Amino acid sequence: MNPVSLRYRLLCIILALILIGGGCSELQEDLLAPPPRAQALTVHSEGWSGRSIVDPAQPPADFHGNYIRAQNWQMSSCWTCHGKDYAGGISQVSCKTCHAKSGGPENCTTCHGDVNPAPPRDLSRNVSTSAKGVGAHQSHLSGSGATDGVRC
Repeated sequence: MNPVSLRYRLLCIILALILIGGGCSELQEDLLAPPPRAQALTVHSEGWSGRSIVDPAQPPADFHGNYIRAQNWQMSSCWTCHGKDYAGGISQVSCKTCHAKSGGPENCTTCHGDVNPAPPRDLSRNVSTSAKGVGAHQSHLSGSGATDGVRC
């Protein structure tokens, strides 16, 4: 065998081993490296949660309360992702983090303030006692000559 041919073959074998070894070491480093962080899937817009609300009377246009109001207060579309109990469902994001009272977001105080507000804000955002949704509230809760009171 020709000495030049033998050197050429040895050189090729050495280069192949270096490339294979280098490639394997990079692969090993990739396997040992922590996986990249998964970014949270965001379905709703930035103002949806309302966490950035400065003035509660003027929530952002994309606030979820505005959406629910536009749905005539029907919250069944929320159940698809958050579950009927609002505990997280398939989204694994619980509405009860903010709406912690019994009934979650469907608790009367979610929209109407404290348990027995006097007067409350009605569904049309009126606070004047001359508005039917506001003025009748105390007599319905506390009772009057015609009733012993009505629970929420």
